[in-house]
Amino acid sequence: ILAGSYEVKCSPVWELIKKLRFPKLLYLKITIHEGMSNKELADYLSTKYGFNKKKLFSAYRDKEIIARYHIPSDTLEGSLYPNTYFFPVNIGERKLVEYLVKEFFKEIDVREGEKLAVKVGLKSFYEALILASIVEK
Repeated sequence: ILAGSYEVKCSPVWELIKKLRFPKLLYLKITIHEGMSNKELADYLSTKYGFNKKKLFSAYRDKEIIARYHIPSDTLEGSLYPNTYFFPVNIGERKLVEYLVKEFFKEIDVREGEKLAVKVGLKSFYEALILASIVEK
């Protein structure tokens, strides 16, 4: 039996056993759009899915996550990868943010970004990321 939240709508006992043996976990389909700021994302996640804004903002400034990914900032702004995700309904705010950051670094080659940034006269990949965010707005 997999851990998670289940919706059980069955009356015969064998139907319940079948559902427990072959579960359909409940997921949230969450789309993170390119260019969303952390504030916009927190508004969207709290309004549409009931996430706690305070906990999301706390996760955005989580020193452990920032240190693990060597982000030269006190926030994860710009480091949450835009995509459509399927999360278990009971995922917490920190786990969700941590997953989005992990996806960012899976998809983005920071070393290659550093080389390109220097080539165009910028100091670092993160400077390029900030500039891209400004231009996008």
